[in-house]
Parts: sequence; structure tokens; C-alpha cells
Amino acid sequence: FLLHNSNGHGCMHKAGQRGKMDVVEWLVKEIPEIVNIEYFNKDGEGYRPSGLAHVEGHTELAEYLKKIEASIGL
Repeated sequence: FLLHNSNGHGCMHKAGQRGKMDVVEWLVKEIPEIVNIEYFNKDGEGYRPSGLAHVEGHTELAEYLKKIEASIGL
């Protein structure tokens, strides 16, 4: 769960991109170390998980992810 692929996507990026609020909530609850700047950094195209959620039209999830990002100083 704590790995990134070649374009900088981790679990949070993929869950945000696909609109999976339940997955994001599960990751935060079950893998608390994922709430860390390292897992919310911008990908190769300049998107954080919240940005990918927003681009794909997942507004509520994008806002939730932005709150997490703000809580870790992004």
C-alpha cells in the first residue's frame, strides 16, 4: 500500500482518480502512516490525489482529500 508506480501514483492517487471514497477512508483508518506528505506528493503530471479526484469529477472526494493534504501541510 505504500509504494508508488513510475508516474508517482500511490494508493491515494488511484483511489482519488477512480472516485473511491470508501477505499480512501479505509486506507486512512487501517494504514495511518499513509497520511504523510510522501503519499500525497504531486505525480508526474503535477496532480495530488485531490487533483486527480477533481479532474475526474469526484468533487466530494476531492474536498475530503484536500482536507487531508492541508492537515499534513500541503
